[in-house]
Amino acid sequence: MSVIPLSKQIRDDLVRRMGEYSIGQDPLSYLQQNIFTKNTDHVSRIRTVLGRPPSAFYQDVVQYCEISAWSEEPPLIISLLRAFEPVYAYPQLVKAVVDEGPFRCHPTTQPYYACLVAANLPLFARYLTRSAAIRFDQNQGPNERPARVLCVSGPTDSGKSYTLKFFEYLAAIQPLQVGVLRFDFGEGDITTVAGNEGIAVELYIARRLEEQVRRNRERLNARIGAALPALPGLAGNALPDLTNLGSQKPHTFSELVDIPQRTRWAGELAREFVSQVLVRAPPRWWVIVFDRCDQIPPLAEEFVRRLVEAAAGSGAGTVDDADKGPLRVVLLGPSAHIMPNPIYEDHVIDEDLTGQTFGVSELKGYFQAFCLSRLIQLDIDPAKHDIHLEQLAEESLKRAAEMVVSDPDKPSWPSALTDAVVEKTDALTEQAGQKRSGLPQNGGGV
Repeated sequence: MSVIPLSKQIRDDLVRRMGEYSIGQDPLSYLQQNIFTKNTDHVSRIRTVLGRPPSAFYQDVVQYCEISAWSEEPPLIISLLRAFEPVYAYPQLVKAVVDEGPFRCHPTTQPYYACLVAANLPLFARYLTRSAAIRFDQNQGPNERPARVLCVSGPTDSGKSYTLKFFEYLAAIQPLQVGVLRFDFGEGDITTVAGNEGIAVELYIARRLEEQVRRNRERLNARIGAALPALPGLAGNALPDLTNLGSQKPHTFSELVDIPQRTRWAGELAREFVSQVLVRAPPRWWVIVFDRCDQIPPLAEEFVRRLVEAAAGSGAGTVDDADKGPLRVVLLGPSAHIMPNPIYEDHVIDEDLTGQTFGVSELKGYFQAFCLSRLIQLDIDPAKHDIHLEQLAEESLKRAAEMVVSDPDKPSWPSALTDAVVEKTDALTEQAGQKRSGLPQNGGGV
């Protein structure tokens, strides 16, 4: 959007005014009482360093409000812009922030309940995947045992690929906390490609993953101080240390020199990848998504198995080390052959999409999350709002059934249901836009 990042002039003005308004007050108390009035816990998420001048601290406050702009309603950036009224006011900036809101498809502060993972990709149900994402975050509290491995299986067109999109969505809204790496074993003959490069296939995989890590950090380096959407509630509370975001040089991995020791070398390579590539923050933790695991080359199985082992905490380290470590793993497709033995089952979540069905309950939950994320109230009466949600679900199911029968392309049931729900979603978005702009509403509902 055009408003965020703020211009340097506006940032400097905000820093100067916070300094003026807080004279004689403790900076932390000033923020809690004047800016973070809805949620004073925001103060604890901003870095404080002894000996720094207040102006440096207030620069971090401005950056935090930009990064966390959409973490709650009203957006934090609006709370900051309105903190100096009536003497100083930013009505045009506030209006622009309201009018040009971001692509956000989760209820405020609840990103794990995202209803859309891309503009036209609604995510229905997937309770175990959402639970895995929550438990991947090691700071969720004592009531949740950490999980570090998610295995998703199911037939073609069952939605396994949505798993990747879901974690990419989480990374997009909080890039300082979550990073996603992907390797698809179905994209060509990687054994031959690695052979053409004169390296072992395990090293080829490690290098491709390491390249993604560097690209991720280079993007962050280019965007520091810009609009990095963030949400409270994800892993960690304070802004991470950004000092490691300098020049990203390729890591030189140890190569295979002794064929009889290949199994041992694969394990060492996995440990080297975690300890030398992933540990440097940010982001705080990484999700490696291995797709089409049924097509993994036999020679690469040990390397992947050791990465799973490192994530699960069943290797040479301790479970506590894994909890605090940077690695989480998602396996898409049949993956029993690459699971280490023993494996700590408490830290592994299995989701089988075979035979899943989507009915009124699942679609109603989708529309409920969408309305919460876009602040859409279908009726001022909560009971009638709930009835409208159920009607949207029933109408979507009916429309999908019509598509399966009438569409000459004969879409599958999941595809038809996706298209039907997106039709309703677009109508809801248009209706909400008309309400904000004061335009007359179309007809009788959506």
